[in-house]
Amino acid sequence: MSRPVAWKVTFFLCAFPAAVSAGEIPKTFTLGRYVPDTCWLYVHEVDNPERAYIDGQWARVFDALAHSGIDQDVKNLIGDLFPPEDRAAFDEQWGRIVELVQAVSWSDLARYEFAHAQQLAPLPAYLFLFRGTAGSGEKNAAAMREILVHLASLDESLEVSAMPCCAGFTRSCLIIPGVPFCIDLFQSEDMIGISTSPLLTKSVLSLATGGRKVKSILDTERFRQALTAVPDPEDKFTYLDFKALAADLRILFESGFAKAEHKPEAEPVKGTLVNIVQRADVFDYLLEVQQTDGLQERTYSVAALQPDRREMPFAKVFANRKPLADPYRFVPAEATEFSVSCGIDLDALYALILDVIRENAADGEAALTTWAELQDKYEFHLQEDLFDWLSGETVSVTLPASMPTPIKNTDSVGMFRVKDSALAARKLDAGIARLQGIVREYGNMELIVTPALVKAPGFRTLTYPPLIMLAQPVVGVYQEWLVLGTSAEAINVCLDTAAGDRPNILKSERFRREGILRTEPASSASFTDLSNMQQQLSQAFHMAGVVGGIVSQIMREQDEEGAKAVRNIMSMIQRLAPVVLQIDFYSSQAGYCTFDGRAWRMEKLTTYKPPATKGK
Repeated sequence: MSRPVAWKVTFFLCAFPAAVSAGEIPKTFTLGRYVPDTCWLYVHEVDNPERAYIDGQWARVFDALAHSGIDQDVKNLIGDLFPPEDRAAFDEQWGRIVELVQAVSWSDLARYEFAHAQQLAPLPAYLFLFRGTAGSGEKNAAAMREILVHLASLDESLEVSAMPCCAGFTRSCLIIPGVPFCIDLFQSEDMIGISTSPLLTKSVLSLATGGRKVKSILDTERFRQALTAVPDPEDKFTYLDFKALAADLRILFESGFAKAEHKPEAEPVKGTLVNIVQRADVFDYLLEVQQTDGLQERTYSVAALQPDRREMPFAKVFANRKPLADPYRFVPAEATEFSVSCGIDLDALYALILDVIRENAADGEAALTTWAELQDKYEFHLQEDLFDWLSGETVSVTLPASMPTPIKNTDSVGMFRVKDSALAARKLDAGIARLQGIVREYGNMELIVTPALVKAPGFRTLTYPPLIMLAQPVVGVYQEWLVLGTSAEAINVCLDTAAGDRPNILKSERFRREGILRTEPASSASFTDLSNMQQQLSQAFHMAGVVGGIVSQIMREQDEEGAKAVRNIMSMIQRLAPVVLQIDFYSSQAGYCTFDGRAWRMEKLTTYKPPATKGK
């Protein structure tokens, strides 16, 4: 495909305002008819010529990876596990495997389509389907079969057998005695499939030949109904059937414990697992579709609750949240990043966890008593000291630093909604006093607390002299929000924005180009600047390699083999530093989510840099 799906395949193997779908997937998604309705997960990706530029950038990244030399580090890491006398044999086997893998034309394998599906019951199984370049199917299937034959040659208990198949298909299976798992390879024309279960393969082949005993996931009412809630996919979609997943988990737990030798102590474990699944079985499905338009990629998703389970405790953890009426209230126009969320019901989640322990843990009441005693010992009680006054909503804002330094060029503000501002202020006072005591006891120095120059009363600056150049956090309570910022200036900017004295993010030219311009009450909204992502990643990989080198030197005297493994791993990480520098084509990512009482509807927008600005 114009987007090289092959690299995703390699990694598999070695989340609307637009018009909604009519319940049918576009005709370019042909492989779905082979996916049986027993699967709870179904991912499908197809060729879209509009992604040519984006695909070309990723091709450049993976070309850099292929020439990074990381394969030699992987070889050394694995080879060092073998004794010296077996190293020559390992090198020979490695060379042969590389030769076999290179015989497969991975770029042709999934040139037009790639699909992946999973089922859990009666046993976990995985399915991979590829539709490649015309005329490539037979050659690639033969090359992949040679890989299976070679794997079988490494152990006399393994074998590759030609399996019974329907007309128009060839099929080979790597059988692994004693385990309910295999590698089943089948091919017809330019379609190739890999399955880990003969039963799953049988269902796929039945669908391929028009069998009536098996139903495609595309023909299920649940999938069709979900598809009507989102626009048509162009590049990719992901479908997760949570209701089917919960049912399969119950079957799996019940059958697994039934087959095992009966032990009285196993019953509580089974009961706990089944109880947790039953409590968590409140979600219906998630369907996410992706479209590409020039340099922008839009993703629409819908995640629904089961209609008859919205009042269950676990559903209330997520659903009993008041939307944010003005998600941009505290976000100034100069913000480079922000995230706002109505969060989850912390009280409900905590109560649910305690109920599960009480009902299912061995001597649950005694366990809760021990938990209460532990909280008494450390003088911190989750309910009274946290959940009674924190509401769950959050706001996070990143701004250019008011006073940039070589160490810090951004400021940040974090806000946490509280249920009772007076109680929150008292809790904050107590927390600062406790922190001062800890610093005095263990840091042999005072934590200095001074009034902060914030346009609201009660804010304080915390200064710890050894770290004064790194951070002087400012904390306080403003209206119904606990506020933590890296500077008083940054907090003032956010408070002025909320008061209407400064323009909010909707006035930002960049946000109007790359953000999601919606203003209805939201469950969450976000914007992230990705324009320097490659430099941040490269620095992180490079520093990890340096730290690893130091660690290996420390280990060297006590564990030479362990030190060598660490050096190999760190060498691999350092080799990735110049590779991630090639990921210089992202500009930003934005998100917006609403909840209507039954379903969450999420829109995500990823913007890429045009060729002229890429790398700048």
